[in-house]
Amino acid sequence: MCDDDEAGGLQSVKSSLYFVTVASGEGMAYPVRDHIRWLNDAGFNTVMKYDARAIDHCALVAR
Repeated sequence: MCDDDEAGGLQSVKSSLYFVTVASGEGMAYPVRDHIRWLNDAGFNTVMKYDARAIDHCALVAR
C-alpha cells in the first residue's frame, strides 16, 4: 500500500511497476485509506492496521 498522499513508500513504487509491467498491465498500489474503505463497503466492521514502516509495509486485518 502506498502512503496516503500517494507519493511514496518505495515498496509501493516497486509494486506499481510490477503490476503495470509484469502482472497484468494494469493496477497500482493504493493508499491504506482506500483499502479500509473497500473493506468497510464489503461489510467488514472491524479493520485493524499494523504498520511495518521499517520494511515499508502494512497489514490490514478485517473481521
